[in-house]
Amino acid sequence: LLAGSVQTEVMKAAVVLLDFIYPARLQQHTSKTLQLLEKALKTFRDHKDVFVRLEIRNHFNFPKMHQLLHYPDAIRSRGSADGYNTESPERLHIDYAKNAYRASNKRDYTKQMTKWLSLREATFRAFLNRAAMRDGRGRSGEAADNPSDESDDDGEDDEGPLRRVGVRISAPATVTQLSDRERIGDSHHLAANPAFPQLSLQTLTSRYGAENFLSALTRFVREHDHHQLPYPPPARALIPNQVDRFDVYKQVTIEQPPCVPTGQGATTAKVRSVPALPTKAGGRETVPHFDTALVWTDDERARNSFTKGTWLEGLRVAQVRVIFALPAHLRAPKLPKYMAYIEWFTPFRVPDPTNGPRSISRSQTRGSPTSDTVPLNHLVMPCHLIPKFGTKAPQNWTQQNVLRECKTFYFNHWITVTQHYRLLEQAESHLDS
Repeated sequence: LLAGSVQTEVMKAAVVLLDFIYPARLQQHTSKTLQLLEKALKTFRDHKDVFVRLEIRNHFNFPKMHQLLHYPDAIRSRGSADGYNTESPERLHIDYAKNAYRASNKRDYTKQMTKWLSLREATFRAFLNRAAMRDGRGRSGEAADNPSDESDDDGEDDEGPLRRVGVRISAPATVTQLSDRERIGDSHHLAANPAFPQLSLQTLTSRYGAENFLSALTRFVREHDHHQLPYPPPARALIPNQVDRFDVYKQVTIEQPPCVPTGQGATTAKVRSVPALPTKAGGRETVPHFDTALVWTDDERARNSFTKGTWLEGLRVAQVRVIFALPAHLRAPKLPKYMAYIEWFTPFRVPDPTNGPRSISRSQTRGSPTSDTVPLNHLVMPCHLIPKFGTKAPQNWTQQNVLRECKTFYFNHWITVTQHYRLLEQAESHLDS
């Protein structure tokens, strides 16, 4: 929101403060992450006086700002600061000081406060012991804290919403090598039955905005048939045509790997491709959702030197328009059954020296969106784009049209702590100036 509407120094101070806050929340640190903390803090201190010069603030002499100076040393001596902030001791002050003082007669209150707190702690211990006895785990409750005594329920499927998934698609081996330390999830999940079966090309064009669907799919089939399928007919793939119909899905669920330093366990992420749908009451149509996603492509990996050696190597942003299954008569050996029709954004370039994130735009070919069909397992994860607003936000931009109306976007690596951590090497480059 600030990019283009404030002075460069203001933007620099705001960005490096974010680059301090995010690593400070990590549950595991290395010497590099602590160096990044110190570098971000130094850059912020070099630029924060601009707020005083612009009369936005009179000073920065308040406790929370001063506390930032002690984060690196505190983490080195006491461990990760995850879960801690200045509100924690404030809460303890209420529990151990204010409430205890109010329970006293205000005379010789220190002894009374100590006794009051001891009674409360003894009462709580007794409550835990009684609760443990009701569970049949003994008076001390030690069994509850011992993982070896807990029974393993091997018969339960613990996948939650993924239990109803009908299709599992393995990710390509290359996609799993996104970094040396982390691996992308092995599986993509689809519903057991398509939400919209047997859709015509006309429907895909009018409802999904897939203007180049047929040409993109034809190009994919021909390229793969030529390069990977040296089979004589009838093993060779047929070419799609205007009368073909396609089973279309609303979304794909993608397993995401755990990230120990940020505390993120194995999770799932959804990429949606849902057009505006009529409501049962006959009112306004539902809001369409055509998500943007990071898509793996071997061409991008070979050509884009700006992401070489980074977590973004081989990845490019695209808007997912259609998630579909290839009709049975078009399938051939090694052709993927499940695919996605996408519209590309431009490849990643160097991060913005002031703002930090990388900027991208819609990719155009002869005035039309550059589109492709890709195997569904090349979708890696959803991603978030920030419109480049400039000095003001145009009134005509809405949730439905901003991806068409806006010319330039920033790839938002601040959307989660995990994404920011994965791109720490890129974040380092703009901390030096």
